Parts: sequence; structure tokens; C-alpha cells
Amino acid sequence: MILVTGATGRVGYRLMEALADAGADATAMVRVEARAADLPGAPRHVVASFDDPPPAEILRGFDRVVLLSPVHEEQAAMETVFIDALAVAGHRPHIGSSPGSGGLTLAGWLGAGSSDMVVIISGAADETEGRVASFRAQGAMCRCR
Repeated sequence: MILVTGATGRVGYRLMEALADAGADATAMVRVEARAADLPGAPRHVVASFDDPPPAEILRGFDRVVLLSPVHEEQAAMETVFIDALAVAGHRPHIGSSPGSGGLTLAGWLGAGSSDMVVIISGAADETEGRVASFRAQGAMCRCR
């Protein structure tokens, strides 16, 4: 199952459309419950944020996460709180770059088998690399594609 943060944003909404078209089992993470009603398809949703992530029992139900979030100075710190919550839930996060970059297609990403949690972060290449470097410095296993 896939968790998409930032699902109501410009990129997240389009990703939710693509996941619905692919028949993927996706859940949207939204900060405001009412915004979930406008998402494409009929996805499930969870109300949470990077600094107030879903409880561990909910996070255990996902094997893929897409982190979509606006760029600002405290981005990596906020995302790290969320990634730490994944680790507390028993996942071993592997950090990678966005589907569609480096030849990785959405279909390939959906079909990638792994016993570990795969966390995909989105952003401009230099911003993404900086955030991945920050996660590595804090001990996350990062595998950029």
C-alpha cells in the first residue's frame, strides 16, 4: 500500500490521478480532512502532517511512501521527523528520488519488490540531493535512483 503526502498539492494531485489510473492501493495524507473529498478516484486518507505523523500502527500498513512537500528552510528537519516515525513503526526506510527520474517509471516503482520501506522524495535535483544528504547524515539508508 502507498502513502502519498502532499496529495492535495499540484504534483500530489497528479500523482494521485496516476495511481488511481494504475489501480494502485493509495492513501492520501492530508492536513485538512475536508481537502480529501476533492482527490481523484476514491482514495483512503489519513489526517496528519510531517511534524505530527500518523501513529505507528497506521504507518505499518504502508510499503511505499511518496514525500511531496513545499520547499523551505526547515524541510529536511520536518521530513526527518516523519521518517523517524516510519522507523519507530518498524520500517527500514530506503530513501530514493522521484519516480520518473533516472529512468524509473511509475509502473516500475509500483512493481519494485522490497522487504524494506521505500520512501521517495520529490523536488528539484539539487534540493533532493541536499535533503537525501541530510537523511544520510542522520543514519537513514539512502538509495537514489
